[in-house]
Amino acid sequence: MKAIVCGGSKGIGFAIAAALKKRGHEVLLFSRTLATLQEAADRLGGAPFIQGDLGEIRDRERLIAEGRLHLNGLDILVINSGGPPPGDFRSTPLPLYDRAYEALLKPVVHLHQLAAPAMMEKGFGRILTVSSLAAREPVPDLILSNTFRAALFGFIKTFARETAARGVTSNLLLPGYVDTERLRELARKRGGVETVLREVLPTIPLGRLLDPAELGEAAAFLCSKEASGVTGTSLAVDGGALRGIP
Repeated sequence: MKAIVCGGSKGIGFAIAAALKKRGHEVLLFSRTLATLQEAADRLGGAPFIQGDLGEIRDRERLIAEGRLHLNGLDILVINSGGPPPGDFRSTPLPLYDRAYEALLKPVVHLHQLAAPAMMEKGFGRILTVSSLAAREPVPDLILSNTFRAALFGFIKTFARETAARGVTSNLLLPGYVDTERLRELARKRGGVETVLREVLPTIPLGRLLDPAELGEAAAFLCSKEASGVTGTSLAVDGGALRGIP
C-alpha cells in the first residue's frame, strides 16, 4: 500500500514510517526540516520525501497532490504534528486559541477533505491522526491542547460514521510519555530529565517511558487491511496512564 507520513522525519512519526515500511508499504515522508528528512529517508533505505509545513494550506494541498502522483496512489495517511504551548485559563488570551485552531484542528480537517474523496471512490483508505491523551482526559496546564484535541475527536467520530461504508477509516493514536528527543528537550527546560522522570514515572503503571517503536506497531495495525472494523475511535499507547474508563 501507498502511505504518506506527516512529521515522519523523527520521533513517533519516524517510528510509524519504519513500521509501515517493514510491512512492505511504500512510504513518503513529510516534514519541515530538510536535513532531518534526508537523514530519515536514508535510514529507511531511500524513501521519498516532501518538505513543507502542515500549518500552510498550500503545503497541505501540495503534499496530497504531489504525494499521490509520486506514489501512484494513496492508501494510508498519517497526520502527525506538534502541539500548542502550555497554559491555564487565566494565562491564555483569546488569540492563542485562534493559533491553536490553525495549528491543531484545521490542518487535520483539511487533510481529510483532500485525501478522503479518492479513497472513498476506490473503496479503501486509512487515515490516522497522532493526537494526545488530552483527547480523552484533560491534562493540567494544557488548556489549548485539552480544548482542540477533544474537538478533533468529535470531528473524527463524525467523519468515520460518514465514511465507514465506503471502506475508509479514521482513528486517533494517543501517545503517552514516549522516549523521544522532543520529550527530553522539554524535560531539560523544566529542570532536567532526571527531575521530570521522577515526577512522570509514578503516573505510568508500566513503570517506564514508551519506546517510539511501540507506537509504530500500534499505528501499523490501525493502518492495515485487517483493521477494517476499527474506525472513529482512539487507541492509547500509554503504559496504562489514562485513568478514565473509555
